[in-house]
Amino acid sequence: MKVVYLLNIFPKISETFILNEMIQMQNKGVQVEVYAHEKVPEAVVHSQVSRIQEVRYFPKMSLFRALAAHAYWLFHRPMGYLRAWSLVIAHGSKIRKQFFLGLYDTVLIHQRNPDHVHAHYGDDSSNLAMLYSVLSG
Repeated sequence: MKVVYLLNIFPKISETFILNEMIQMQNKGVQVEVYAHEKVPEAVVHSQVSRIQEVRYFPKMSLFRALAAHAYWLFHRPMGYLRAWSLVIAHGSKIRKQFFLGLYDTVLIHQRNPDHVHAHYGDDSSNLAMLYSVLSG
């Protein structure tokens, strides 16, 4: 099983509980991959961070990437793309921003072919997980 964790920042010393959870998942044979929007250079980093083998950071958004992502979903999963549009209409500005500017991130997640996508907080990472779920089915 492959689980992708979506985080705004990784590693973050104050989120040791998330790191511990990921390590326990790995210990149970689950392949854990982390995607984060930014890496904060903290003076103190938890000693167990190096046990997470797959850590990726989303690239900065560009207009080309945004357009390419919309084309990708429109042609690969048109019904998912339409459902995502309805989600954007129903849920307002936060998800709208994620849809128009962050859709490329969902393509990167989709290319990893995860069995599950997980976000801990009700922030941009959870909006991204919800969008990915709707788009990918």
